[in-house]
Order: sequence, then C-alpha cells, then structure tokens
Amino acid sequence: MILGINRYYFSFMSLSIMLDYVILTSQLRTYLISNHINQFTMKKVLLSILTFVTISFASEAQTRFGVKAGGNLANMAVASTTGTLDTKSILAFHVGGTMEMDLSESLLLQPSLLYAQKGFGVSGSAFGITSETTARFNYIELPVNVMYRVTDFLTVGGGPYAAYLLSGKAKSTAAGQSMEDDLDLTKSNRLDAGLNLNVGYEVIPSLVINLNYSYGLTNIDKGGETSKNRVLGLSISKFFGQE
Repeated sequence: MILGINRYYFSFMSLSIMLDYVILTSQLRTYLISNHINQFTMKKVLLSILTFVTISFASEAQTRFGVKAGGNLANMAVASTTGTLDTKSILAFHVGGTMEMDLSESLLLQPSLLYAQKGFGVSGSAFGITSETTARFNYIELPVNVMYRVTDFLTVGGGPYAAYLLSGKAKSTAAGQSMEDDLDLTKSNRLDAGLNLNVGYEVIPSLVINLNYSYGLTNIDKGGETSKNRVLGLSISKFFGQE
C-alpha cells in the first residue's frame, strides 16, 4: 500500500504537473477567507439570531414547520488590485429545516436552518498541462426572509442570512491524476453573511418550490483579496402543521 502511494505520488508530481498543481493550489489558498473572527463570537452571533426568531414566532399562532432540500449553483466573486480571478460555478446542495409564520394577511416570516455547501472552481495551465481545481465549503446557514403574498400561491421577498463555516476541501486534477486536501480553516473568516432574494410558489398545499439568490457581503479572504460568495439555489419545502 505504501508503495502504491509512492508510485501515485511520483507519477502525479512530475515536474510540469507539480508546478501546475502548486500554482493553482496557491491561487486557491490566496483567495480563501479574511477578517479573523473567532469561533466563540460566531456561535454567539448565530445564537442571538436564533433566540430572536424563536421569541418572535413563539408568540404567533399561524405557524407551520417543514423540511427543505435542494441544489445550489455556487460561485465566488474574487477581485484584487491586479484584476479578477476567472472562477466557475459548481453544483452543490442544501438541506435542513424551515418554518413560516404569518406577520399579517400579506406578510410572512420565513427563517430556515440549513446545512449548505458553497464554493467555486478555477482552471489554469502550465507547460501545456491543464489543471482543474474545485473548492467546496460546508456551512451551517440561517437565512431569515420576509415574504410578501402576491397571490395565495405566489410569494416574493428576501432578507439577511448568516452562515458559519464548518469544513472545506479542495480537489485538483491534472493529466488524469487528482489530489484532494482539507482546507486550512485558520486562514479563513468562518462567518459569511449577506442578503437573499427569494421567490416561492406553492404547487400543491404544503409543498413549496423556492428560487433563491444569495449575495454574500462578507469578504471571506484573509490574504488581501476580496472574495464573496454568490449562490443560486432551487429547493423544495414540505410543510406540516397549520395551513
């Protein structure tokens, strides 16, 4: 087994491929995550938001709870003093719990607690060899949207979100060989925050399709660049309880 690893390592790390991989990995690490905020502070922020939401909906009668899952088309906007990085969108996912509470006849409060994957892809070439690198970040995310009822079935709205980075991986492929590595979270700002735009349609009672766009406002790069998450999500929510 050790011998097999060594053969893989040396075949992958031929001079040209090694240089190509190092260039892309360095690029990736440079564009990850800024503004150091410790884990304890992050947990207090999310706990405060959750407490506020809990107190709010506890006083209301017209509430329904549900589960939510869907896909993400995730990317990252990256800019520096020398220009922008040409990133690519990747397919990811989200899953978790959600609820709706009537604020009035036409307004809904719609918080969710999700496990959400974000990230981006980047490609490059060196010495005639093309490499592809994909970064995936795993978050616990709390979006809190205020939705307006356009009709009995259609809602539009938006609101803020806060997310906490749990883990991340980078995978690079070159010349038919691949390498995967855990990301160093000490170089990351683990808090992501931004704004959502959301459209929902209740196709049948208690089954809702949502199209959501998340616009990250937090610079998550600690290396002097500006890197912000951009996510387009499509989800299905199944509600239980009051109608």
